[in-house]
Amino acid sequence: MTPKRLYRAAAATLLACATLFPAPTLLAGNRFDTEEITVDPGPPRWRAPQQARTLVATMGTSTPSPNPYRLGAAGALIVDNQAYLIDAGEGALRAIAKTATAHDKALVDVFAPPKLTHLFLTHLHSDHTVGLPSLILNPWIFGRSAPLEVYGPVGTQRLVDGILAAYQPDIRERIDGPEGANDTGWRVNVHEFESGGVVFQDERLKVEAFAHEHGTLPAYGYRFTSADRVVVWAGDGKAGPAFQEAAKDAGLLVTEIGSEATVRNSPWGGMSAEERERVVWSYHLKPSNLARLASAAKVKTLVLIHESNYSAPYDPLAILEEFRRLYSGEVYSSRDADIY
Repeated sequence: MTPKRLYRAAAATLLACATLFPAPTLLAGNRFDTEEITVDPGPPRWRAPQQARTLVATMGTSTPSPNPYRLGAAGALIVDNQAYLIDAGEGALRAIAKTATAHDKALVDVFAPPKLTHLFLTHLHSDHTVGLPSLILNPWIFGRSAPLEVYGPVGTQRLVDGILAAYQPDIRERIDGPEGANDTGWRVNVHEFESGGVVFQDERLKVEAFAHEHGTLPAYGYRFTSADRVVVWAGDGKAGPAFQEAAKDAGLLVTEIGSEATVRNSPWGGMSAEERERVVWSYHLKPSNLARLASAAKVKTLVLIHESNYSAPYDPLAILEEFRRLYSGEVYSSRDADIY
């Protein structure tokens, strides 16, 4: 067969396969033109209680979608002007910079690079950790001399070791070269845990981890207790007894959420609608389950992040409206750099 005939035969075969096995209508995961990533949700809001000593920042609120208006998973608890970082998704350091310079720069000193010394990872999926090299190295470049303290599930040490091994040429040049950087601020102290309970405590804050079911990867949420507030940052995962207990009487619950109304439109999880529905709910939280959990736990305020919104045509408030039909309490759909 000549090359031209071979090419035509291959093209005909591909066309036949495309006809027999068409892609799902909304399966656009290999494209950067999904409607969700074209919508600017608007500027950040300051919604913290007056005189609060403890603030919560939803710094990066995106899913893994490459959204130019929402950065990857990143948050912070701020107690008496000390920031405790949560997760390190894509662009985490830029999310910190955006939060620091929003709100008339009210938090610019809180997020000064030398003060970024504590990080809590909920789990080790790439969309929650791909920004970790930047949080290790860039604050050091800009003056941090203390090691970064990283708390996370088993596997965190291996992840950090790999990052530091990969960047050793950069680290050594900055220390030994003209820059003359300090030899301490790039270092990382990893604190792994394999069960729930108190994982950190200082004079400002107690942090308790609780296990989440999120696929097969070890995953945790955190309950933060300060002098004036109880905040639960749930991370990714389904409702369960440990989550229910941790959320009890929380003043603020920050959690991801999916959409039961539009889950079959998901751009990931399988070729059939049934398969996508099964896979998505093996990882994420249904609105109906969240409504029951929050009501039973008597949560005061809910903040939604990491929203798996598959509405078509895209409605940025679709999940919030779906959830409000199930839940009568105070709930907000977050934006990057919001303060609660």
